[in-house]
Amino acid sequence: MDATGWGELVDSVDIRIMLGWGRGGEPVNRSSAAKVINDYRFPRAAISHPPDEPDRPRLRLWRLADVERWMDVNRPGWRTRRPVVEPPVLEDAPTTRAQLRAA
Repeated sequence: MDATGWGELVDSVDIRIMLGWGRGGEPVNRSSAAKVINDYRFPRAAISHPPDEPDRPRLRLWRLADVERWMDVNRPGWRTRRPVVEPPVLEDAPTTRAQLRAA
């Protein structure tokens, strides 16, 4: 748990990647992820912004622990297919194509 008490938070892009591991590879597309995220059985978002429009959030963040728990029950084996990065990627390492071209 971090200093804020929220724990680690993930957004829809992170969840797309995690769902992709469950399928054995690339992140799932946005519509497939939206079906999962919007299902009533999926954990509720810890943060939904803007708060005055709960039916149309522009940003949602989930607690990583909640999402992992859901994935363990509903997508068995997703952890075993998680890619191992060797060597570990540094926090400030270029990761996008544009950053890699510029480096």
